[in-house]
Amino acid sequence: MGSQDNDILTDFAVNLGQRYQLCLAKMANFRTQKSYTFTTGINVTLLSNSTTQTVTTLTSSGTTATATTGNPHGLSSSNVVNISGASPSGYNGTYTITVTSTTQFTYTLASSLTSPAIINPSTPYAPGLVSIEGGFVTIGAVNYPLRPLESRWNDEQLNAIQIQASAIPQFYFVEQDSFKIWPVPQASYSGTIYYHYRDRNLSVPDYSQGTVSLTQGSNLITISGGTFTPSMVGRWFTITDTTVPGQGYWYRISNYVSSSILGMGTLTGEQTWGNANTSGTAYRIGETPEMPEEMHSVLAWGTASDFYAGMQKDPTSASMFDNLFWTGSPTNPVRTQGDSSITGGLLGGIDRYATRDDRRIIKRKPKLNPLQYKVWATSLS
Repeated sequence: MGSQDNDILTDFAVNLGQRYQLCLAKMANFRTQKSYTFTTGINVTLLSNSTTQTVTTLTSSGTTATATTGNPHGLSSSNVVNISGASPSGYNGTYTITVTSTTQFTYTLASSLTSPAIINPSTPYAPGLVSIEGGFVTIGAVNYPLRPLESRWNDEQLNAIQIQASAIPQFYFVEQDSFKIWPVPQASYSGTIYYHYRDRNLSVPDYSQGTVSLTQGSNLITISGGTFTPSMVGRWFTITDTTVPGQGYWYRISNYVSSSILGMGTLTGEQTWGNANTSGTAYRIGETPEMPEEMHSVLAWGTASDFYAGMQKDPTSASMFDNLFWTGSPTNPVRTQGDSSITGGLLGGIDRYATRDDRRIIKRKPKLNPLQYKVWATSLS
């Protein structure tokens, strides 16, 4: 396939993305768990340094909104801030403010709104969220776990209860685009949500321009002769120079520092370069399927099936590759999930990994150590 075969390349990218999302859904988003933090209450964030503080009251007169903070806010007129967590939602957004006192500032709304604003009980999801696995709210030095509410009826029943505003949050209710916490927090707390996410389609070419430097014990990657971008966060990094210890191991890009520096890590915590310092080293940054390595080939089979069924108009080849995709056998047309006779393809993978989660601990049945039950012939003192 030549570099100018744009129609084929476009068709390939679309089909690969569709098959990949199908695999993720069938595998229950295997190994795609991570967390993100959220902040309760009405908050103002100074965009120049991302400092967030609580807004205790938010009122409006006409199109002028007045925000009051419990402590001196330290802001200046003409600062650009983001307001979040207020209801009606028209109070929220990015605004240029005018400071009127050490604890108050004003900004201009798009239209008149109900006053005063109240705390919005709903918190938006992180992009790509599929399902919430749990979470907690941090108050002081204590993490209070949040339990899920199973139905809208449970949510409405609890919200009908008159409860003190200082009550500790206990439950969360999952909605389509957001989640609600009960009791509605009346103060600014930070919280953490663990969730499974929908991975991006695998459509970005690998990047390997220039060379990199790595320092033992550091998670920073420094480039020379190339340019890093924020969109590289979430992809994977590896050394390709076979003379460098650590070559061939993959590290997830966890954060963007600058156009010349990236941070590497894992979904569950920072990971540092464990080998000797290296510089001027060849590398590669790319995407990889969030599925068990042994199942990566099913994506190629599924994409080939779509290519033959569509552009090539070859149903025989399309059927063969589709059989490979689902069962690992070119002649097996069975599509029954849970069929123990299917050991390959996507269906076989679903069966093999049905009892595995996205952590590295494998649960096995414990075996008894016979020495633990041996009757000793002598007494030990």
